[in-house]
Order: sequence, then structure tokens, then C-alpha cells
Amino acid sequence: SEARFRGMYEDPAEWETSIGNPEYLAKKLLEEGKPLPQLHISCGYNDQLAEEHADMWEIDGIHLLKTFYPYWAANMMMAAYGEDLGE
Repeated sequence: SEARFRGMYEDPAEWETSIGNPEYLAKKLLEEGKPLPQLHISCGYNDQLAEEHADMWEIDGIHLLKTFYPYWAANMMMAAYGEDLGE
């Protein structure tokens, strides 16, 4: 719901000048003559997996459906034990 979204995140109308907006922060640093930090924004190891199952996102666009997690678990096991799952 919108109320839940606003409780977790800022008002979308104020995003342009929010400290949570990396573009705004970069502009502000440049205006102040400060160097930009070297950043890499990533959600993690399972990004590609989530993209492959794009139909498994909750309506909020942030969380995945419960049906996604068996794929996630298998992916994590493969990462931990290798392609053969430790066999």
C-alpha cells in the first residue's frame, strides 16, 4: 500500500532533492567541489536470478513472491557447493 511505501521510503514527490537519491548526492558533491566516491550499486549475487523470474515480484516491485525462493535456495546451494551441488 502507499502508506506502507511511505513508511519505508521517502515521499516520491521529494525524491529529486532527497539524500537517498544517488544522482542528487553526486550533483551536490560536484557543486561543492568534492570528489565523487567510487561506488558500485548492486543488490547482490541473485540479481540475474531475480531478472530471469521477473514475473515473481510482489506488486510493490520490491519484494519477491514466495514461489521465487526455491530458485533462490538452489542458486545459493550451487554457489556454496558448485554446479554438482556437492555430489
